[in-house]
Amino acid sequence: TLRQTAQSIKQMLKMKSIRVGGDPDITVRKAAVSHGMYWLPDLQKLLAEPGVDLIIAGEPQWENELCQYSFDLHAAGVRKGLILLGQQVSEEPGCGEMATWLKSFVREVPVEWIPAGEPAWMPY
Repeated sequence: TLRQTAQSIKQMLKMKSIRVGGDPDITVRKAAVSHGMYWLPDLQKLLAEPGVDLIIAGEPQWENELCQYSFDLHAAGVRKGLILLGQQVSEEPGCGEMATWLKSFVREVPVEWIPAGEPAWMPY
């Protein structure tokens, strides 16, 4: 289910919180994963993929547009889910890799990756 998938992702990525849209009881057979930031046309393109039940993405460019679109789909009876990981969870691992890469050839200044961590949390 969408609920089980979200819980699994949250545990796997050691997330403090996770944002989920859609009916928690839908069956997830096929997920589309989008890295980092996405826009409404990206979401629509992924939703049009045959058999996609779930979209997992980093963060929306315009939250008021994209999240509401997901909620509207749910209200219209479209049985698809959306999981948003957030900027830190979806981008921080790559930032650490970038710092390692930069250190391999930038010698003029010190290069250090300082992880920001996930700012949001859920009390349960």
